[in-house]
Amino acid sequence: GRVGRKLDRLLEGYSARLARVALASAEAGNLTRAMRQNLWGMWPHFVGYGVITGACALAGFFLEPVMVALPQGLLRGLAWAYPAMACVAAAIAAQSSHARRAPLFAGLAAAGVTVAVLLSRLQERP
Repeated sequence: GRVGRKLDRLLEGYSARLARVALASAEAGNLTRAMRQNLWGMWPHFVGYGVITGACALAGFFLEPVMVALPQGLLRGLAWAYPAMACVAAAIAAQSSHARRAPLFAGLAAAGVTVAVLLSRLQERP
């Protein structure tokens, strides 16, 4: 999480600069250039978070033998942590979007994940 936030802060200036250039291009009537500038502003985020996700997947692969040795109760707790992490990620994404209704979007995302997890759990019961 801290690495992601730091990466986001590092890229924010770059993205903001490209957003200003894109807005100027759009106001000048060059919509193709404006669209290209917006896409260039997004690519570093995609690549950075893709690398972080890949590194976490690789770490998970190497930690699998440790996970197998853990008690079942602890594994169940870890399983419940994954939806919680998705809710936090959605909240951070909504907050970072600087949208006027970011708290509403974050709440809706959290509610959606919660409902999906509960429905999934209810289907597992005999």
